[in-house]
Amino acid sequence: MLTGAYCALQSSRVQTYLTQRLANRISEKTGAKISIGKVDIAFFRKVILEDVLVEDQQADTMLFVHSVSAQIDTLKFRKQRLALEQLTFEGTTFHSSRDSLNNFNFSFVIDSLKKQEKKPNEWLISCNNFDFLKAAVVFIDYNQQEPHVLNIEDFQVSVTDFFLQKDSAFLRVDQVRLNDGKEFRIEDFNTAFSFSGRKIRMDDLNLKTTFSEITQSDLLVELPDSSQSFAEGTYLDFQFSHSQISFYDVAMLVPSLRGMDQVIDCSGQIVGTLNDLRGKNLELATGNYTYAMMDFYANDLTSTKNNMYLFLDLKQSRTSFDELSRIKLPGKGRAKFLSFPQELYDAGLVTYRGNFTGFLTDFVAYGTLTSEMGKISTDLSVVPDERKRITYKGKVATQDFRLGELMKSEHVGNISFNGQVDGVFEIQNRSGAGKFKGMITEVEMNDYLYENIRLDGILDNRMFDGLVVMNDSNLQFDFLGKLNFNPEVPVFDFRLDLKKALLGKLNLSSKFPKSELSFLMNANFSGSGIDNMSGAIRVENGTYKNRNGELDLGGMQLQSISSGLNNYLTFSSNFLDFEINGRFYAQSVQDAFEKSMYRYFPSIEYDPSVEEKMNKFGYQIDVKSLDELTAVFLPNVKIETPFLLYGQVNSEQSVFELKGSIPGIQTEDMMIRNVFIGNNPADNMYVSRLRFGEILMKNGIKMDDLTFDSEISDNTINTRIAWENGGDKKYSGEVLSSSVIYQEPGSSNIRAEIEGLPSRFFVADSLWQITPFTATIDSGGIQINNFKVQGGDQQILLDGTIAKNDSSLMMVLFDNIALGNFGAYLQKEVPVTGTLNGSVQLQDFYGNRFVHSDITVDKFSFRDQRVGDVSIFNQWDQNEQVVKTEMKIENGKRQSLFATGSFNPDTRELLYNADFDHLSLVVLETVIRNSFSNFHGDGTGKLKIHGTPDGILMTGAIEGLNAGFTIDYTQVSYNFSDSVYFKGDTILFDKIRVNDLTGNYATFDGTIVHSNFQNMKYNLSATTPRLTAINTTARNNSQFYGQVIASGRIDITGMGKQVKLSGSGTTLLGTNVNISLEGESELERYDFIQFVSTADTVRQQFLFPKADDGDFSLDLTIRATPEARAQLIYNSQIGDVIRAQGEGVLRFGMNKDGDITLSGNYTVERGDYLFTLQNVINKRFTIEQGGTITWAGDPYNAIIDINAVYKLKASLYDLLVDTYNSVVADNISQSQRIPVECKILLTDELSNPNIDFEIEFPTVGDRMVELVKQFLDTPEEMNKQILSLVVLGKFYTPEYLRGTYEAQNPNLIGTTASELFSNQLSNWLSQISSNVDIGLNYRPGNQITNDEIELALSTQMFNDRVTINGNIGNNNDPNSGNNSQLVGDFDVNVKLISNGKIRLKAYNRANNNLIYETAPYTQGVGFTYTEEYNTFKDLLQKMKAIFTRKNRE
Repeated sequence: MLTGAYCALQSSRVQTYLTQRLANRISEKTGAKISIGKVDIAFFRKVILEDVLVEDQQADTMLFVHSVSAQIDTLKFRKQRLALEQLTFEGTTFHSSRDSLNNFNFSFVIDSLKKQEKKPNEWLISCNNFDFLKAAVVFIDYNQQEPHVLNIEDFQVSVTDFFLQKDSAFLRVDQVRLNDGKEFRIEDFNTAFSFSGRKIRMDDLNLKTTFSEITQSDLLVELPDSSQSFAEGTYLDFQFSHSQISFYDVAMLVPSLRGMDQVIDCSGQIVGTLNDLRGKNLELATGNYTYAMMDFYANDLTSTKNNMYLFLDLKQSRTSFDELSRIKLPGKGRAKFLSFPQELYDAGLVTYRGNFTGFLTDFVAYGTLTSEMGKISTDLSVVPDERKRITYKGKVATQDFRLGELMKSEHVGNISFNGQVDGVFEIQNRSGAGKFKGMITEVEMNDYLYENIRLDGILDNRMFDGLVVMNDSNLQFDFLGKLNFNPEVPVFDFRLDLKKALLGKLNLSSKFPKSELSFLMNANFSGSGIDNMSGAIRVENGTYKNRNGELDLGGMQLQSISSGLNNYLTFSSNFLDFEINGRFYAQSVQDAFEKSMYRYFPSIEYDPSVEEKMNKFGYQIDVKSLDELTAVFLPNVKIETPFLLYGQVNSEQSVFELKGSIPGIQTEDMMIRNVFIGNNPADNMYVSRLRFGEILMKNGIKMDDLTFDSEISDNTINTRIAWENGGDKKYSGEVLSSSVIYQEPGSSNIRAEIEGLPSRFFVADSLWQITPFTATIDSGGIQINNFKVQGGDQQILLDGTIAKNDSSLMMVLFDNIALGNFGAYLQKEVPVTGTLNGSVQLQDFYGNRFVHSDITVDKFSFRDQRVGDVSIFNQWDQNEQVVKTEMKIENGKRQSLFATGSFNPDTRELLYNADFDHLSLVVLETVIRNSFSNFHGDGTGKLKIHGTPDGILMTGAIEGLNAGFTIDYTQVSYNFSDSVYFKGDTILFDKIRVNDLTGNYATFDGTIVHSNFQNMKYNLSATTPRLTAINTTARNNSQFYGQVIASGRIDITGMGKQVKLSGSGTTLLGTNVNISLEGESELERYDFIQFVSTADTVRQQFLFPKADDGDFSLDLTIRATPEARAQLIYNSQIGDVIRAQGEGVLRFGMNKDGDITLSGNYTVERGDYLFTLQNVINKRFTIEQGGTITWAGDPYNAIIDINAVYKLKASLYDLLVDTYNSVVADNISQSQRIPVECKILLTDELSNPNIDFEIEFPTVGDRMVELVKQFLDTPEEMNKQILSLVVLGKFYTPEYLRGTYEAQNPNLIGTTASELFSNQLSNWLSQISSNVDIGLNYRPGNQITNDEIELALSTQMFNDRVTINGNIGNNNDPNSGNNSQLVGDFDVNVKLISNGKIRLKAYNRANNNLIYETAPYTQGVGFTYTEEYNTFKDLLQKMKAIFTRKNRE
């Protein structure tokens, strides 16, 4: 039976029948008309259907399959069940469409498959696996305004696990391949697909195209019901992970993106409908750095009225402008990329965190942009409109944003600001305008951090109109006005009030770090530069200050007026006026000059640096006064004014002129008088003349009428240099030359060939001649041929080449050159003498600079000390590749120096050995020039000199014989005879005994470390029991000078010119210090154009004051003893001097500028003050013991408390005449004179003391003193009495007591004259010896009194241990009980120990009791002991120490 059935099935008729039945059955099931062209059945296993056609309900082709192959898995006739294992469709074309009612043409088939009712005798057919090979899909969407057609060809699909369950269909898409035949291709697609109701789910979705790949994603799509539109009702839930989406593929679906090919790695979830769509944890990455993680919410995506609301929360994002610039933009043809300003590419990695909220036409951007340049925070409302404009408003802030990196400027640093903006950005022309108001808290420019800048204004593209206020601690200004760079010619109209600018702190002035600038400026002009400026800039007032002084800037004005093609530019100020009239272009002025010179040097190529523009203008510089300007900026330069410079420039006719004159110029080293400048074309040549009426150098060289004349034409310069000096000796000359300047063809090198013509000149009446020579100068070097200068039997020859190769050689030949004549030649003292002969050759100047020499100096002397005959020989040793040297100094028959050695230029190693035999040490002054001088004596020993030229080292020892030197700053000379050791870079003094000129000694120890005898580092010390430390005069320091002899220790430390002398000591006998308090003399302004003889040393020093560039300082702690004398000089001309001796501890200092400091307390033990009146009246006041002088730094502003006493004898009769007290009147005789002490009380500042007066009567009783004081009760009366006593030697009689008294004193004039004579004679006698003061006083008699004479004597003996004061005179007192005609007083003070603490005193004193009769004399003797102590025990210990020390001694 089976065999029969099989055979029947093999019949085509049977197969056709069965196939038609199957097609009809499926048609009934699906409602689609199905037809099959042919069938082929391989019984029980395989069925092949060909040309299968399925029509939709409109009888249009819906599906056509060329061949359908079915693999039979199960066939059960009884159960009427057929299960197909595999169903393969080959050559399938699927036509689908959607009508305007949103119905698909295949929907009825799907609906029929959903029905589960099974009819009787109905076969159940199932298939789980499908393959579609060479399939094509055509989809036409009529639900659009214009039908949209999608045509997919070469489509292959493999489906497994297909089954239906109720209204759901499930299947597994194992593979999908698609090639649309154009640009889009699906290489692989697989997913678990299910369709249930309106839900379509794709789980584990994987899709790979040529450019994109989606992996491990899940997609849920819920289709809308019939009441919803597709956009409103379609629900989407798409979860994807690390999927690469290429814009190339996206552009297949969105044609507007064609041209883009960026690949983006995507992860996250998108859920919702097109009108309510959310994104969660979305991550997007592309390139190497670009990344974003965000959430978003979008509403109403399908709105056609821009009503879409968007919230985008960027949790994290980063990119770089360099990477963004590689993203292609949509478009056809040549690829286009994103582009940004060049400065942004250096921003590095850029990150942004923030959110965007709002509509596409109105949104707020809030967030922080961070890059390597810093942070920018925004809170902006942004509103685009239909006119392609974006309106923005809100806040913008930065913190430490690196503005300099953005601007590519090394002078700009970070900026921090916070402000509000309100403006509009034009998209089409990329310009913006709006208001800006905010604060720049910090911005760094030129390595300075500016703070507190307030901005408030309008910014319209490149125009700013508003207010800028700077309130930095070092820069303060207000700017109000407009800067408009929008027009082709910029316009400026502003007012700038610069209140303060500390330029040094702003790093704008390194030369003057403490300079300050302020001004008020008004500007109203237009122009991009000087060339097209029109308007004016005026400084209303202003000031510039630096350490040199202050400059007034008020009145400066720059103004330009344009008139057609010509401009008129003027600058006016208090210093100079400058004007240009004509056509000028600042950038091409240099080209105009070069073009003018090209006319006279046609062989030199002329190549304009900028576009050539014609300059045709005249100019004039009217200099009015430069004193203030040079005093502030060039304090060492003085330029005499007024003067005028003028000229013209015409580039078209190659004209450049400069003419004018300058009265005089002075610098530190040179003074020039009457400078004349003349440069102008003449005929076919250019004539240049520069004349100096007089030149005076600081070193004494002087030249008159120095003239440089040149004529230039056809590449040739004919030059004449001439000068003429007046005076006793002739200094004049004329040097002629002709030079050809040309440029070698095909080269940029310029070459000059110089021909020296026969010339001659006179130096100090000596004729010198220059013979003809030639020279060549080019970029390769200098070549000189036979340049010879000869005068008499003296000759100097220069011949050779200096070039950049090691074979170049320049030779200088000296023949019989008398070194001593250079003093006359240079018009100054030269410390050397001798005769120079030999040659010097310089090889490889730009490399190792080998020096070959064979030089001799016969009878060489330095500072009048004979050194000997010197010979130096240098020669290159080809075998050893070194320069060998031999130097000898022979003095008579003795070779005082012999040195040999070599120098290796490759290793730069020096190796010399020198033997010294009584070599004069004066040569040390050539290497040790700072702080020390007057080297003398001889040196004997051996030295090894080694190292390199950059670091010369010496090893050995030199014994100094009668050696000595002077310390310049202390003016003390020292001698020694001992050895000095050299160890490398160190000079070692090992406990050398040094003597001063008086035989005192000190032990000198320490080292000097040097670097090629420069930057010497001193570490020296001297300890002494007695030595002269300072021996200066007023010429060395007019305010502090004298001689200091002390014991103690002195340290000399420092480096180079910075030398410090410090230490401590005790002054000894012989110390005499002077402090001058005299007012400084004022120098009148010197008209330096009026010259006198250069031999005028005073004038020379005034014109060129010696700049003391040393840095010597003192720091000494001095214990002053009474043996030391100090003088305070108020007026040295008339002897107004305070002399004092005392004790105290003083700290004395002096800095590098010579400023002296003094601090400490000084207690006066004794002293005197010479009171002078017009140098006629001289009265010596004695300073009382115990006065103090206290210094607190300034030696001229000490605080003093000193009492000075002038002792005399005067009669009280002049004061008490006609007094009402009869008892007193009866006891006072006109001739009876008593001791009177006139006191001057000096307090407060030393330089301007407060002066009070007192009068005391040491021998008068209290009753009489009280009586006398009534005449001294007012300052006016006291001053009268003091003046009368000091000048006239008597009391001043009040006017109301005169009368008969004046008639009794007709000899008043004679008395006064004898007083003046006595004072002057006493002053002369005291000058005979500094140890003895002698006083003589003579008073002529009158009708009542006899002549009086008195002799006073004061002296110190035995090293100031004994002091004697006394006077003797005739007794002229009728009331005195003394029968002798001679009376006298004396006292003797004896220091029993050297410090004066224990003293013996004896005295004899005449009695002057005016009321009671007493003995004629009082005598006395006694001892005194003075000590300072804190406790009684301390006093006993100090007393015991005195006697114990005495016993030991």
